[in-house]
Amino acid sequence: MTNAITALFAVALLLWGVGTFTQTIVSETDHSVAAWQRLEQSALARSNTAIKVDWVSATSSSSTSNVTLLIDNTGTQSLSHFASWDFIFRYFDQSNQLHLVYASYTNSGTLSNSEWTVQGIYQNEATGVREVIQPGILDPGEQMLVNAQLSNPVSSNTVSAIAIATTSGMTTITSF
Repeated sequence: MTNAITALFAVALLLWGVGTFTQTIVSETDHSVAAWQRLEQSALARSNTAIKVDWVSATSSSSTSNVTLLIDNTGTQSLSHFASWDFIFRYFDQSNQLHLVYASYTNSGTLSNSEWTVQGIYQNEATGVREVIQPGILDPGEQMLVNAQLSNPVSSNTVSAIAIATTSGMTTITSF
């Protein structure tokens, strides 16, 4: 009788161990699948994101520069969360001093040094036709007019560059 109880206890302990092990494996597999799905969604968003800088214009005063650029959404993904975009400027000033500037996003009306803002989103900037669908979001085919202020005048005798990165990680670099 003692052997039967001991054997029953051993079988119950074995079944409990196998059940716990199986539950752990299933749980970890679920976590791995969820992580893979997030990675896949991120890659899909990145592959559907494309922007192109149409033109860049820089006007300098004695102490600052204003840079205006027109960005086209040439992808199939709507773009927003502009505060999470990265704008990095590389330029030489009038005394040939190299500057690398990370510009922060602002939505206040007045720009300070090393800041950028969305001046407007358009269906067609050249004709002044503003966006109608999803205001404040750069939809596919729309254009965004951006204004930035740099703390030093940009030299007109050198090539400057701007790198832009969206929230999905898509980047573009253009010179001006």
